[in-house]
Amino acid sequence: MRVTLADGSAVDVRDDILSQGAEGEIFVSRDGRHVVKHYWNPESWREQAVQNIMTKYNVVRDQDPVHEQYWQSLFCWPDAIVRSPWFGIRMPCAPRDVRKLLDILLPKFRRMKLTATELG
Repeated sequence: MRVTLADGSAVDVRDDILSQGAEGEIFVSRDGRHVVKHYWNPESWREQAVQNIMTKYNVVRDQDPVHEQYWQSLFCWPDAIVRSPWFGIRMPCAPRDVRKLLDILLPKFRRMKLTATELG
């Protein structure tokens, strides 16, 4: 499937859904460099919120290219709005060697004696 971004460029995504949840579904680009989220119910406020996340609150973008590369190695920040065939966002995929938060925290939690309600 092909999705069109707000700047008019296009991204080809795989037809199979990588993941889905309460807000929408996630697809992977055919080149494997990005994920694209399709929002099922794009509320009227969401586009402005995404614009703010990509600009005003963007921790990745920096005036110094060295700092920008550093932040990009830590965060997969939304970098484009999808306009067609539905509303969504695009963001870079995390490198395969990135450790997930769960990988870091899980051994610590296994050592703790938590009740079922504390585990969530």
